[in-house]
Amino acid sequence: MVLTAHFIDSDWALHKKILNFCQVADHKDETIGKLIESCLLEWGIDKVFSITVDNARLKEIHDLIVSVRNVVRYVRSSPKRLTKFKTCVEQEKIDCKALVCLDVPTRWNSTCLMLKHALEFEKDLQILEEEELDYYDYFAKDEHEKKRIGPPSNFDWKNVEVFVMFFKVFYNVTNKISGSLYVTANSFFHEMWGINDLLISWSNEHNSILRNMTINMKSKYDKYWGSIEKINKLVFLAVVLDPRYKLDYVGFCIESVHDDAMVKVLVDEIEAYLMRLYNYYKS
Repeated sequence: MVLTAHFIDSDWALHKKILNFCQVADHKDETIGKLIESCLLEWGIDKVFSITVDNARLKEIHDLIVSVRNVVRYVRSSPKRLTKFKTCVEQEKIDCKALVCLDVPTRWNSTCLMLKHALEFEKDLQILEEEELDYYDYFAKDEHEKKRIGPPSNFDWKNVEVFVMFFKVFYNVTNKISGSLYVTANSFFHEMWGINDLLISWSNEHNSILRNMTINMKSKYDKYWGSIEKINKLVFLAVVLDPRYKLDYVGFCIESVHDDAMVKVLVDEIEAYLMRLYNYYKS
């Protein structure tokens, strides 16, 4: 596990620094939490705004991801296969600079990129399946004499397309709010609100896989963002201080998920936080 810190210096410049590489027994929340706590205590870091992990679980699509990973591993496992794959790409005249790439299984964003690139070369991978004599032998057994998962069927590739569309949203949002060369504080509210609207829309999709993934993701989303009263008020203050939106815009957004009485309470709380912040800097 890599522990990375994002912090603002005295000149209000956002920095992103790797603090440590740690070996973990598993990727359970409790294990990761205790390890991070011990590191912070050891270094004497006591001012932490938030902690984010990227160990999202994809249990329901595990076999599909493994099947694509095995296809990519087949291509990358020997120079001969990679050369054959490049020949297929040239023959199909696919204009893409990047080739298929293996992911880091514990990093969901890495897996997202692997699926995306594999989907772009779906036709070429299927040509390999038809022309390479050792293709099915590769999937018949691994180094432990067990059958490998895969190769992906036509139906599987359709599902990969759905997964890429689904995770692309989170991949883009993660990249946007993790930037260190531009202001990001005022983006959190908009991005999280946009994700909420999208999850609500996708939960009514006819595609059962997309619908089920959305329902599971919405449950995870609601755990951290579902109760608007518990969200750190600085997320709202950043939007209020953005001259394009201000307090009325925040109230307008909250109205879409709460009744008028709750909206007034939350807006009053945000305004009170804003005044406290103003008085702090004024003094």
